[in-house]
Amino acid sequence: MRFPIEVDLVMGGSVMRAMQLVSPITILLLKASYAPSTLMLIWDPNCPKRSILRISYDYLPDLINEFLTSSLMEKLPVGEETTNGENTKGIHIPPTSM
Repeated sequence: MRFPIEVDLVMGGSVMRAMQLVSPITILLLKASYAPSTLMLIWDPNCPKRSILRISYDYLPDLINEFLTSSLMEKLPVGEETTNGENTKGIHIPPTSM
């Protein structure tokens, strides 16, 4: 398993400038089989004009294997014997007041 790559981008200018910085990094990492997985905006209350955009890139084959493993390990609930419903307890839902 490979470790994720995190890129911190100092924000404060235009969104267009941020995209011009992020796009080439993302394209290079996609060619190396890394896909962006999370975005986190870190805001500094002491300097409100400066924030950091943290982008995490995960290794795509690892993400696929994790997904396949977790979906295969997920168990469906075991159903009980089907009956005619005579022992079924009703659920009372109180009316909501508006």
